[in-house]
Amino acid sequence: MNIFNRIANLITGFFNVLIGGVERSNPALVYEQAIDNKIKKHNKLRKAVANLTMMRNTTQASLQEEKDRLDEVESYLEAAMDDGDDDSALMLLEQKNECEDKLQQLENEYETISSQTDEAMESLQNHRNEIDKLKRERNFKLAQHRAAELKNQAYEEINGISEDADSKAIDNIRKQIDSEIAQADMNSEINNGSHATKMRKLKVRSSKLKALKQLEEMKAKKQQVKAQKSI
Repeated sequence: MNIFNRIANLITGFFNVLIGGVERSNPALVYEQAIDNKIKKHNKLRKAVANLTMMRNTTQASLQEEKDRLDEVESYLEAAMDDGDDDSALMLLEQKNECEDKLQQLENEYETISSQTDEAMESLQNHRNEIDKLKRERNFKLAQHRAAELKNQAYEEINGISEDADSKAIDNIRKQIDSEIAQADMNSEINNGSHATKMRKLKVRSSKLKALKQLEEMKAKKQQVKAQKSI
């Protein structure tokens, strides 16, 4: 290690000791920094949720437009079949198949984006709750810290004993922050299997099964009409 690296390490160590001393002497600063960092992350998460919501709404609009187009093509197809216009019917069938393929693709995209949006919104709300909880904890812990300082001062005056109360207070703060981080990780794991997400997936599956049943009924009805006409 050359002389310049040694000087750089000495300067870095000096500032680390200085910052550590400030935190030990000012636990309120520790909380304020933690809250400020969480607020910054919360704002970034809000922007991400807004973007996901916009994508979901755009996909939903495209999905509805494609459904309307499919209905229109199907009505034209029925008219062409009734008129015996096979050329038009074939062209419309190709368009119908294209619409159905695109509709399926949009439904898959909408399902994925909706799931991501729901999870992001839950995470956003949990993050907001964590900030509020940390603020309440800050007020309570700082009040406790102040009370402990007064008690220690009185004890020292009575017994002439000098103790490093600040060091003990910052240890308590670190333990509390570690506990909050562990709880946030646990909440994230719980949210990944949320009831709302499962119910939404079941709803989408039920809708598809219903549509499939309707299609089979329409085919059977058309076959029945053809059979009656051929008699």
